[in-house]
Amino acid sequence: MSHKKQRPGIRVSACRLQRFLPECLAALACCLLVRLPAYGEVPLRGMVHDGSGASIANAQVELRSGGWSAAITTDGDGRFTAAPVPAHGTVVVHAEGFAEAKQNWQGTDGTAANIDVVLLPAGAASQVTVTASRTEIPMAQSPASADIVTSEQFHMTAAEELDDALRQVAGFSTYRRTSSRVANPTTEGVSLRGVGSSGASRAAVLLDGVPLNDPFGGWVYWDRVPRESIGQVEVLNGGASALYGSNAMGGVIDLRSRPRNGSYLSAEGDYGSTVTGNGSLAAGAGRGNWAGSVAAEAFTTNGYIVVDKTQRGTVDVPADSSHRAGEASLERKLSSHASLFASGSWFREQRGNGTPLTWNDTDFQQGVLGGNFNSQAAGAFQFRLYGDAEWFHQSFSSVAANRNSEKLSRLQRVPVDELGGSSQWSRAYGARQLLVAGAELHDVRGHSLENAFASGGAASSILDAGGRQRTEGVYGEDVIHASSRLLLTAAARFDWWRNFSAFTNTTVLPSAKTTLDPLAGLAESAVSPRAGANFRVTSRFALTASAYRSFRAPSLNELYRSFRVGNVMTLANSNLQAEHLSGVEAGGVASLGRITARGAFFWNDISQPIANVTLASTASLITRQRQNLGSTRAAGLEARLEARLKRSWMMGAGYQYAEAVVTSFPADSTLVGLWVPEVPRHQLTANVGYANPRFITAALQARIVSRQFDDDRNQFSLEPFTNLDASLSRRLGRGFEVFAAAENLLNQRYSTAKTPIRTIAPPVSARAGLRLTLTAR
Repeated sequence: MSHKKQRPGIRVSACRLQRFLPECLAALACCLLVRLPAYGEVPLRGMVHDGSGASIANAQVELRSGGWSAAITTDGDGRFTAAPVPAHGTVVVHAEGFAEAKQNWQGTDGTAANIDVVLLPAGAASQVTVTASRTEIPMAQSPASADIVTSEQFHMTAAEELDDALRQVAGFSTYRRTSSRVANPTTEGVSLRGVGSSGASRAAVLLDGVPLNDPFGGWVYWDRVPRESIGQVEVLNGGASALYGSNAMGGVIDLRSRPRNGSYLSAEGDYGSTVTGNGSLAAGAGRGNWAGSVAAEAFTTNGYIVVDKTQRGTVDVPADSSHRAGEASLERKLSSHASLFASGSWFREQRGNGTPLTWNDTDFQQGVLGGNFNSQAAGAFQFRLYGDAEWFHQSFSSVAANRNSEKLSRLQRVPVDELGGSSQWSRAYGARQLLVAGAELHDVRGHSLENAFASGGAASSILDAGGRQRTEGVYGEDVIHASSRLLLTAAARFDWWRNFSAFTNTTVLPSAKTTLDPLAGLAESAVSPRAGANFRVTSRFALTASAYRSFRAPSLNELYRSFRVGNVMTLANSNLQAEHLSGVEAGGVASLGRITARGAFFWNDISQPIANVTLASTASLITRQRQNLGSTRAAGLEARLEARLKRSWMMGAGYQYAEAVVTSFPADSTLVGLWVPEVPRHQLTANVGYANPRFITAALQARIVSRQFDDDRNQFSLEPFTNLDASLSRRLGRGFEVFAAAENLLNQRYSTAKTPIRTIAPPVSARAGLRLTLTAR
C-alpha cells in the first residue's frame, strides 16, 4: 500500500519512566531480601464429596507444599488423614467423572488442619477458571457470567481476525459491524451486554494483565497481539470496575499468552481471496532458571470496495490494509516461589480507507516489567510496570455528491505516551476464604495536531488540542466459601482521576495568527462495589446472582479530538463527565454430563452516558458532538449451551436479547425511547465441530444479528443478517497440518454503516494454509 503524506518527527520523553525505575527496583530488592520464617508440621484431615453432600470414595488426593508432596486415597466415607504434613499447602483431588479440585490448607503447630473438598461433574463449566475475576474460580462456581475461548477453538474458527473470532461470543460487538481487517481502528470500541460503545470501549481489554485499550481513545488494536501467541481469551460479562476500574464498565476481555515455561513452536501461514496473506509465529524455550518467548505476525490484503455498488463513484477504491507485530519476553526464576520477567512489543499498521485521499497509520511500542512472588506465610504478590509510545496519523476528505471527486479536508497527527503500574496481593485464610487487594496508577498524555484545508486545497488553519489524564485506584476482594454449596464474593474499588494541562491552540492561515486557550482541569472520583453469590442446589445445578456499580471516565480522544467519517463530522467536547452504570444479574448453571447450560437475566442503568448527538443535518454534512445524555438502560437475557455429543463431536450455541434505549435526556427529549446506536436486540451464535486427529477436523460457525441503528435519531437502519463460516484441517504428521477456511459462505453483503453512504460487508472469501506445532517431549 502506498500513501503520500508527511510524517513529522515526534519524540516522546522517557524521563518519567526513569524517575519511577529507581523506586520500583528498590521496592523489588526489599521483597527479594525478605527472609520467610519456617513453620512446623501438623496433622491434616479432610472430607471429599459432591455438590449434594454425598461422599466420594477412592478419590486420589495429592498433597503439595513447596518441594514436598504426598499421595493418599479417600476411604469408603470419602475421608482422608495425613500426618504429619507441612503447616501450609495445597490439596489436589481427582475422581472419575469429576473435574479436578484444588484447595489450600493452613494450620498452626500442634493443631490439626481440617478441609472440606467439593468435586463438580466433569464438563466445560468446571474445567476452566475465570482469571478475569482476578481469582482462579471454576466457572461452575463463579457468580459472574463468563466465556472462554481457547487457542484450539481459535484454530477451528474460520475467522482470521481476533475480533471476528470473538463475535462467536453472543453479546460481544464492536462499534461498527465491520471487521478490523478493513475498519478504521477508531471504530473498534467494544460493547458487552448491549451497553453500547462509540470509539471508546465500555469493556477493559487486557493482555496478561496489562491494558490493551488504546491509551488515547479507548479503542482496541486487535492485531497488536500475534494470534499464535494467544493461549486463551476470557470474556467476563457485567460491570467489573470493582476490580479493573474505568474501562471495565461493561466487562473484561482478558487475553492470556502461552505460558513461558516449556519449549514449543507454533507457526501458521495462509493465502486467500483479495490477495490476502498472513503469517504468524510463536516460540518459547527454557533452560535452567531462564525462559523466553518470541512472537511475530505479518498481514496484508488488497481489501474490497466498502461502498455499496449502487452509490459508488470513481473515487471509491478497495480499502486495503497491512500490519506487522512482534513481541519478545524473558523470565528469570529466582526460586521456586519467585520470578521476574521483562517484555517488549512493537506494532505498525497502514490502512487505506476506501478513497485515494483517505488513509491512516499507527506505530506503537511498549515495554513491560513484572514479577511474581509466592509465600505460604505472606501470600502471593505480583506487580506490573509498563510504558508505551504511540503515533497515529489520519486523513479526511470531502467527497462530492456523485462520488466522482474528493478534496482533502483534514490531516491529523496524534502523538501519545503512557505510563502505568499495578500491584496485587492475595492470601488464603484457611480453606474457606481468600483475600485480594491491589493498587493501580495510570498516566497518559496526548494531543491532536490537525491541519485543515479550504475547498480550494490551500491550508486554512492549524488546530492543536490535547491534555493529560492521571488515574489512581485501590481495590479489595473477599472470596468466601460459606459452605460446601455457597460461594460469596464481595469487592470494592476507589478511583480518583483528573484531567489537566489541557489546551486548544488555533493558528489561522495564511496570517499565522495564533490563539491559545488553556482549558479548565477536571477532577472526579468513583466508588465501585460488586457482590456475587453462587449457590449449588444439587451436584449438577447452581444459582448465581451479582450486583455492581461501575464507571468510565471520558478518554482524551472524546475530550479533545474531532473526526469525520463520510459526510458525518463529530466534534470533541472538553466538558464531558464520567458515565456510571448500576446493574444486577441473576441466572443459573447446569452441568448434565456432556452438556453444560448457562443463562442469566441482566439489568443495567447507565447515567450520563457519552453519545454522539446530532446537532445539524444537511444534504452534504451531518454534524454531531459528543455529549453526556441523561440516562440509558440495557436489559435482557443471555444463554449459552456447550455439548460434546460423542467423543469427536462438539457443539455450542449462544443467544442474547438486549433492549438498549435512551431513558432520559433533558437537552433533547425527542431522543427518549429511541434505541441506543449500534446495539441489536437479538444476537444468536451457533457452532458445530468434528475433531478426529487421525482423520480430519471440521467446523461450522453461524451468527445471526437483528437490525440496529447507526445514529442517535434512529434514522439510519442497518438490516438483520446471517453469517456462515466453515473450516477444515488435516494433520500430515511431524507436527504439520494443512487447513482451509471460508467466511460469509452465504455471500450476504449486509450494511455495516450508513454515513449516510451505505457501506457493506465483504463478499464470500476463502484461504488455505499450513500450520506447524511442535512441543518438547
